[in-house]
Amino acid sequence: MNDVGRIVTFLAGLGAGLTIGILFAPDKGEYTREKSADSMKNLAHSLRKQASDQISHFNIMKNELTETIRSKLKRERWEIEGQTDEHAWI
Repeated sequence: MNDVGRIVTFLAGLGAGLTIGILFAPDKGEYTREKSADSMKNLAHSLRKQASDQISHFNIMKNELTETIRSKLKRERWEIEGQTDEHAWI
């Protein structure tokens, strides 16, 4: 088959594909774009919510860790002060 025949066959197939696609398209282009935009908005909202939840969880963990360290430091300080007092009386 020569080049012209290949080009004609390609264009005929392309035209047939476009025609079938347009005839059997489930929705109008505008509606499809709206659905896509809504999907993207929902995805963005979901990602923001997940990020917010993770930040809240991180802050809770940070506060718990900070409180644990403070209580250990207070206890150790109290133990050190108690040992210092014991040795001061000797």
